[in-house]
Amino acid sequence: MAVKQPNLKAADSPIIGKGDPAARQSATQAALEATINEVPEVASALAARGVAAQVDDTGRTFVELSGTTAELHNIGEYLASYQPARNAFLNALVNRIGLTIVTSKLYRNPWAVFKRGYLEFGDTVEEIFVNLADVHGFYPEGAEDTFAKREIPDVRVAFHRMNFQKFYKTTVSSQQLRQAFLSWTAVSDLIARIIESLYTAANTDEYYVMRYFLAKCLLNGYIGSINIPEPTKDNAIDVATQFQYLSDLFQYQSTKYNMAGVTTHTDFEDQYFIITAKFKATMNMNVLATAFQLEYREFQARLITVDSLTDFDWARLDKLFTDPATGALDPGYARFTTEEIALLESIPAVLVSRDWWMVLDNYLEDAQWFNGEGLYWNHWHHTWKTISCSPFGQAAAFTNVASTITSVKVTPETASLSPGASLQLSAAVVGTGIVNQGVQWSLTGAVSSGTTITSAGYLKVAANETATALTVTATSIADASKAGSAAITVVQPSAA
Repeated sequence: MAVKQPNLKAADSPIIGKGDPAARQSATQAALEATINEVPEVASALAARGVAAQVDDTGRTFVELSGTTAELHNIGEYLASYQPARNAFLNALVNRIGLTIVTSKLYRNPWAVFKRGYLEFGDTVEEIFVNLADVHGFYPEGAEDTFAKREIPDVRVAFHRMNFQKFYKTTVSSQQLRQAFLSWTAVSDLIARIIESLYTAANTDEYYVMRYFLAKCLLNGYIGSINIPEPTKDNAIDVATQFQYLSDLFQYQSTKYNMAGVTTHTDFEDQYFIITAKFKATMNMNVLATAFQLEYREFQARLITVDSLTDFDWARLDKLFTDPATGALDPGYARFTTEEIALLESIPAVLVSRDWWMVLDNYLEDAQWFNGEGLYWNHWHHTWKTISCSPFGQAAAFTNVASTITSVKVTPETASLSPGASLQLSAAVVGTGIVNQGVQWSLTGAVSSGTTITSAGYLKVAANETATALTVTATSIADASKAGSAAITVVQPSAA
């Protein structure tokens, strides 16, 4: 997996926004100057029209804007009178926004800490986890019979495919561009309009999908839970104690808090509490920080706020999960039911490891096209992403609804297979509340070492298997006392 981390330098990102007018003009001037200098023919032409400039050793011209209104009008008149220059300038402006300002805004995204960077090649991430090696007792007398035998490591693999391909579009007319160069404020407004209409929409949708994805993982049982009292200002110490307790458990090797049931842990510096705004307003954060023996400022770095796990812009999500070719909703997407909303409302916080999230940018590109008949430019921002979670990363939800596991059901419960055949089994963990659906698969009764069951419940009967009965068992990761099994009959070929 080739992942490139973006070079995030806020100083290189002339973000145009509200605030001090002088600072706003300075940022606008810097953005305009950088954009002009990216188009040598425009920079040279403006220098010829009297705009201050320098020429480097290669003969290339770089303008140095002074920030006067007359200078701005001079630039605007040239761009308005020469269409190729207008096209080149707007193209450079959009690309600068895309490559510089967008990166900066992603960096400022409150959930950006979970993003793993930019996937340079391909559309699939292969995630590999090597589980603990098996342990053996020291027995010299038996060594001569076992030392040459193979012991295949327990290697788990998960694949994460690109699942978000969207584009955003906006239009800028020639008249808008002409009017923009009447003042520095108008230029900054034009840039801000492009940013807000394209890139803010992309960032908002990324957050919406990540938030919906987390809620679905909770409802689907991909995340376990720990019970806490309903948070109030009066029981802040009791709630803080449970937070600190679970955080400590994450730091010890365990199979409980990940979907795959592998043995892993998460150091405190890689733990994050995703808390609702309501919980943050109710809970005394200083009490919570004290429970971890940290200053509030230090502990705040471990807190990621979510406005709500239940209040969604469903109309926007419907569009995001609609297939543009068929108009049909993604089969994995659905608006939450009343019962699901009630369950999610019982969750004030989720503790996750940084590695639980698998969120990457696969592709970012901006494009523009000029309509000579309508005298306007269309601008597009394309963004492709992978939004997923790792089955090997740790996560657990805090909830005031008691979660219990009553049984594990394996499907199919019985099956007949011939040697050399295979079968995919599934398991459902039955219970109430937030129920962790993770199970550990095991196999008994096999004679051949080639008869195996994978961590995903895929049974393969070896061609040389001589046993006639196998038992496949799925044991709950969250509660090892609950398990279900399937009886597999191996139909041996009749003797000739």
